[in-house]
Amino acid sequence: MALTFGLTLLAMVAGQTRAADDLRARQFYWCGTSPCVMGITPGNTDWHEAQTTLARQQHSYVQPKSIVFPLQPEGEASFFISVDGVSVGRTYLSFRQPVSVGWLMARYGSPCGLTFYLYSDTITLRYPFLLANINLPDGHLHPHMPVHNIQFSDPHFMMKAQPDVCVDNITDGARNRRWLGFADRWYYLLQAPLKNGQES
Repeated sequence: MALTFGLTLLAMVAGQTRAADDLRARQFYWCGTSPCVMGITPGNTDWHEAQTTLARQQHSYVQPKSIVFPLQPEGEASFFISVDGVSVGRTYLSFRQPVSVGWLMARYGSPCGLTFYLYSDTITLRYPFLLANINLPDGHLHPHMPVHNIQFSDPHFMMKAQPDVCVDNITDGARNRRWLGFADRWYYLLQAPLKNGQES
């Protein structure tokens, strides 16, 4: 347990150090107790206010229910109206120049769950407020794994079929585990599955 904590802490420190020179480091942070992107907080920021603010920015593309905004360097943020109809909801970030898992953990700590998919090399880091998809071609988790996309959840959207965001209980071949640090895929798959935030 101490080793897992130490490796996670090392990843967070490494991510924080590398992020100092990355312009995106100033675009992803916490606004009070909620994660936000460019000062926009899913579930909190008024949709019309976000439209007005981002419409003033160069190269932004504002529509009635979505806003697309370029990120520097090499990326894009897409904001969507919440299911409540009045605030910003789901926020999708894509990076042609990826960030790293260490970079992500420097901001948001360890995930609440991890999903492996038996029929692909993709894994999902799961937080109560975001999902990050990562390719794992060599079968080993490490701090420098590239993160090409991140999706912040809409706090007002509750999926009845998947009530616990820390597990994927609807995808065929999904294997949910608690975060155990950086290790091989086989080590994770030997562990007890995570069901509704608890090991079975």
